Amino acid sequence: MDLRFLDGFSSAQGVADLVLVADPGPGATAPLLVAVERVGGGLRVFGVDDLTERDYRPHQGAHLGTGSAVVLGAEGGRILLANSLHNRLDSHLVDETGEIGARNSWTLPGLASGGQVGVLASTTSQGQDLVYALADGSLRGWRIDETGGATAVSRGGAATSYALDQVTDLHVADILGAQVLLAADPELGGLRSFRIAAGTGGLTPSDQLGTADGLGVATPTALTTLTTYGDTWAVLGAAGTSSLSLLQVGRGGDLTLVDHLIDSRGSRFGHVSAVESFVVDGHAFVLAAGGDGGMELFRLLPTGQLVQAAQAVHATGQGLDNVTALETYVTADEVVIFVASEGGLNEDGEGIAQYGLSRAELGQVVTATGGSVAGTGGDDVLLGNGTATHIQGRAGDDMLVMGAAGDRLTGGAGADIFVAQSGIVAQGGNRITITDFDPRVDQLDLSLLDGLRGLAQLHVSERSNGIDLAWNGLEIRVLSQDGRRLSLADLWPTGWHHAHHLPIGETLPASTLGGGAGADSLLGDDADESIAGGAGNDTLDGQSGADVLDGGTGRDLLLGGHGADTLLGGENNDRLQGGSGSDRLEGGAGADQLFGGIDQDALFGGLGDDQLDGGAGDDRLDGGNGHDHLRGGAGFDSLNGGDGNDHLESGEGGGQLLGEAGQDLLQGGSAADQLDGGSGADTLRGGGDHDRLVGGAGQDSLFGDAGADSLWGDGDDDFLWGGTGNDSLLGGAGLDRLWGEAGQDTLRGGSGADTLRGGSGSDRIWGDGGNDRIWGGAGHDTIQGKAGADSIQGNGGHDLVLSHRGRDSIHGGAGRDTLKAHGGRDDVWGGPGHDRLEGGGHGDHLRGGNGRDQLFGQAGHDFLEGQQGNDTLRGNNGNDRLRGGLGADVFIFDNGNGRDRVLDFVQGQDLLHLRFLGRKGAQRFEDLEMRHQGNDLIVDIGTGQIILDGLAGLSLEEDDFLF
Repeated sequence: MDLRFLDGFSSAQGVADLVLVADPGPGATAPLLVAVERVGGGLRVFGVDDLTERDYRPHQGAHLGTGSAVVLGAEGGRILLANSLHNRLDSHLVDETGEIGARNSWTLPGLASGGQVGVLASTTSQGQDLVYALADGSLRGWRIDETGGATAVSRGGAATSYALDQVTDLHVADILGAQVLLAADPELGGLRSFRIAAGTGGLTPSDQLGTADGLGVATPTALTTLTTYGDTWAVLGAAGTSSLSLLQVGRGGDLTLVDHLIDSRGSRFGHVSAVESFVVDGHAFVLAAGGDGGMELFRLLPTGQLVQAAQAVHATGQGLDNVTALETYVTADEVVIFVASEGGLNEDGEGIAQYGLSRAELGQVVTATGGSVAGTGGDDVLLGNGTATHIQGRAGDDMLVMGAAGDRLTGGAGADIFVAQSGIVAQGGNRITITDFDPRVDQLDLSLLDGLRGLAQLHVSERSNGIDLAWNGLEIRVLSQDGRRLSLADLWPTGWHHAHHLPIGETLPASTLGGGAGADSLLGDDADESIAGGAGNDTLDGQSGADVLDGGTGRDLLLGGHGADTLLGGENNDRLQGGSGSDRLEGGAGADQLFGGIDQDALFGGLGDDQLDGGAGDDRLDGGNGHDHLRGGAGFDSLNGGDGNDHLESGEGGGQLLGEAGQDLLQGGSAADQLDGGSGADTLRGGGDHDRLVGGAGQDSLFGDAGADSLWGDGDDDFLWGGTGNDSLLGGAGLDRLWGEAGQDTLRGGSGADTLRGGSGSDRIWGDGGNDRIWGGAGHDTIQGKAGADSIQGNGGHDLVLSHRGRDSIHGGAGRDTLKAHGGRDDVWGGPGHDRLEGGGHGDHLRGGNGRDQLFGQAGHDFLEGQQGNDTLRGNNGNDRLRGGLGADVFIFDNGNGRDRVLDFVQGQDLLHLRFLGRKGAQRFEDLEMRHQGNDLIVDIGTGQIILDGLAGLSLEEDDFLF
């Protein structure tokens, strides 16, 4: 199951909300997508079938306020917009073609003049359109008639129940014929519910669940509901704790917490700002995204848990950086997901991306009723039932959920996910067995096990055909699909990457501590606390437990202690120390210092010039904006510098380093690293082991250092230095300089006029496009100029040089070199040593240099000079000029030779070689015809002529020839 990027389109001012008009009118061929931009932008309408912009109305014409919008009524395209400047609602009718109609303003009774209208929700009850909004610091509702008249709905209970001035999202849930209004309330730290009276729309307070009730969230930001498996569920996203809370919503509005997740290093919903849900073909899904550079897709299980199913990670041009809104549309073939973001889609960074989730492979969601349950061949969800069951996925990408000790899980073909649950205890050696785990495609998800936060907590026993795992009474035997031994790295190749599930009723924060305006010192205990420092220079110590620490304003010191903690620095220059456990640290604004400590931590610098140190464990570090310094520490770490001129250091365990924007310095360390400079003029140093370096955009400097490294300059004019080891260097676009240095290196210049130096060792070098300059260096090198007019020097060693298109200059240097010129009029010089030189087809100049050289002109009118030494010269096709130089030289002539001219024949020393003439040529001395022509001696050999320059008075003898 994959989230596939499909397309992207721009929106100039950034999108605050997305609204789908499912039924625009009788003539519409497809739904419409409405994008509400922030102030300074406007209202845009797109067709979801072709992604074309149908209409646009700028801010002044649309009277945008907070950016919140809803569709009024079950049919048609009446769009309501919250107006933060006046006591009214603004609406626009979007017709079936996508054209935006004129603005209608509806005055809202009960509001003071100039009252502000915030977030919106709408529904229909018994044919009556209802609208609810946060207005004038209070939750209110209105009935809207056909003419646009608004009548305030009644509000039962105490007035204080509606005094909610910080509500961030509203949602109406339909539950078995009843309706419930849900409100995400940061002041409560959770969710409120109100019953809606049928027909009239009147409100009555029902239930609430917040920090004081044990719900561990800070700053709720997003809300969605879905009805499936016979229940209605609400998912509450909170940016402050980077968490998702799953609640059951009763018909009367009662709220029950059933699952609570906190973002981890491997998940992608940190700083969650948007959640969306959908049910398709019996499968229930939840999407979550925010400021974590990606989007996470969860399956909702019938047992009430969210399990990670797929993930999309932000890449340039794919629009998942700082997500602001999500919307979905279900077609016959797939679920189309629209993602609005503030970065990563175009040169301005803002716009809407489109992703797809295929419906074609979806199977069934089945809970076992007996001793076995089997899949359909599609992507199934199969659950055990509390007794020993054989769960068989068969074909497809299945999710198999363990139900009891004694379960046997067989995934079959496809990329399967095996999920363990808490409460299963092996009795009498009765363990759970996975029979066919394929480490290439399958996954094991243990995130639902109470208290398990990392691989180090597992008890591991090796097997010749798999691996045994144990945790808190649960035993899982994992047998490999091919009968081979398995390791933890086979099961989790990138380390523990699951979101953290907090056990309900046991480890949710039991207390909340809050500081005042001064310099507070707040100390937790063994429970899971939520501690807020407030203003002032505070010290917060979570001690043991899964704590949430929020420094607030001031220069704060936050100590996570033991457990999986969330530390939020807030404003100013803070110091955050995670301690032991898989922690999440967010510096916020200011020049912060973040130390992950032990286990797999996630560190986010935020604004300012920050220092991040992952410590032990496989950590994820993100510098954010500013000139940051990131150190991975022990473990395989992932470092992202973000904007600014950053310094990234990998540490001892290797890692992935991405500089992003700015002039960055990336240093690898002693293990195998992957370095990507991103945009800007970056410096990358691989360090020890076999590293991969990519410069990215900008004029970069790449140093492989020790080990067999791979260096790619990518765009612009880059400098690549291989160092010791057998390195691979690719310049890419631009005027690049490549230095292989020690080792048997491979160098490719790429497009542009590049400079390449092999260094010591037997190197392989390609100039590729452009007019390149190439030095082989010491060692037996293989050099190809490729396109362009190249300058090539083999230097020391027995080199092989091949020129291609372009007018090249080739110098073999010392050693027995083979130099072959192909396209272009090339200048080839062998240098010292016994060399072999071959021309191409365009009139080349070949010079042997010192040594016994062999020169072959091939096609074209070539000029061959043997120079010092006893050389062999063969012009081949064309009218060639041959000069032997010093030494006893042999001039070879063959069939089809043309009119070749020998410029310095010395009788008694040099020889004319005629053995390759064939039957048509002279076979013996008597077959030759000789005559004088001016100062030259002409020798007719039957297939051509030899011109001996300046030797008209010479009388040749048989000993001057080789037949």
